[in-house]
Amino acid sequence: MEGENKMEETPKSPDSDEGKEPEPEPPHPDDLVPPPPPPPPPPPEQPEQPEQPERETPPSQPAAPATMAPPPELPQKSNKKWWFIGCGCLLLLCIAVAVVGAFLGYGIFRAVASPVEPIKGQLEALNEGDVQKAYYQYTSRGFQQETSLEQFQRIVEENPDIFKSRSSSFRSVSIENDTATVRGTITGRDGTVSEMEYGLVKENGEWKIQRFQEQ
Repeated sequence: MEGENKMEETPKSPDSDEGKEPEPEPPHPDDLVPPPPPPPPPPPEQPEQPEQPERETPPSQPAAPATMAPPPELPQKSNKKWWFIGCGCLLLLCIAVAVVGAFLGYGIFRAVASPVEPIKGQLEALNEGDVQKAYYQYTSRGFQQETSLEQFQRIVEENPDIFKSRSSSFRSVSIENDTATVRGTITGRDGTVSEMEYGLVKENGEWKIQRFQEQ
């Protein structure tokens, strides 16, 4: 039977090997080539920097004037010159002080010694025996009005231990305006020491003896 002779066709499954390409054979291990390395990662992006504001350029200043080099120092002179000048000034100052001191001292001496001078002059004239000089040159007008020359001569003769003197010393002098009082001692030729007091007045700028007495 026709139907019997035919084999029953079995439906092909989709997984049938018909129409499939043969699977490739796995590569041999020696034929394997390593894959290339992966590319490096890209660098990280840098953050954008903010733009810096442009700085204003300050106006150019005028150039400073050229300075000249100082002149070379001169060699210092010796101090001897100043030393001599200083000594000279000091010497002049000392001389000026001495002159002023001498003048003042002389003025003081004259103020004190002037009333004594007529007394010394009268004693010297009497020692020389010149009674008229002792009377007219050294006594005041007031003394001469009260005492005559003869009276004065008699007083001198009656007191030889005073008016015939060997030395005299007058250390106490008191001046008030135009009058002066002088006290001191007179040593006679016989050695007698007499305490004396003189009163003087100034006439025409000169001291004159107004009175005298033994104390």
